[in-house]
Amino acid sequence: MRKAALALAATMALTGCATTTTGTTGIGANPRLTSASVTFMTGDDGKDEDSAVAVQILNDGRLAAEGTVVDVDFDDQSVSAPLSLGLTGALDSADLDDAQVRIRLTPDGRDTWVFDMRLTLGLSDGTQRSYFWSQLRLDEGSPERIVGLVSGRLP
Repeated sequence: MRKAALALAATMALTGCATTTTGTTGIGANPRLTSASVTFMTGDDGKDEDSAVAVQILNDGRLAAEGTVVDVDFDDQSVSAPLSLGLTGALDSADLDDAQVRIRLTPDGRDTWVFDMRLTLGLSDGTQRSYFWSQLRLDEGSPERIVGLVSGRLP
């Protein structure tokens, strides 16, 4: 029995059938998302205090991070405080180009909001990635916008 086990282990080692474990810090592992924040730069048309905004990062349709702003007025020509997004699922750096950001306005009546958006992502290897989209518009008739991360990536 012992000879059979040794022979099996030798065969697996020679043919590459050994079991390996990799984590976020293993060799060849992709860094993972560890933080996300979004900042809004409002143009000539701000968001009303009674309107809520939800920001979600989606990876292949699955939620990776989200945050909500409620009871905050985004005045015309203003810059918001950064909104930290709570991480809800895993997102590897290799999947970032395929990921999307969904911005959803829940207006209280009529509200039009025109803004630029900056997204900053922190990764487990200590690096950050920045993204920027300009002249986004949400209102009661078009309350949702989805943008690909790849479309806003900054060098």
